[in-house]
Amino acid sequence: MKCPECRANNKEGVKYCKRCGAPLFEYTGPDWKWSVKILGIIYAALIVLFIILKAVI
Repeated sequence: MKCPECRANNKEGVKYCKRCGAPLFEYTGPDWKWSVKILGIIYAALIVLFIILKAVI
């Protein structure tokens, strides 16, 4: 496996380059489903908070 930074040859399956230390794997962050779920929870919490504040005031 070649390092994308320095083009050094590395063994298959290693996580970092032996020459420059660059990561040899792509970071895969959370997918869109995770974001939609979190935004839905935040939105629901804001609606509940708004209803509670409206009832108190």
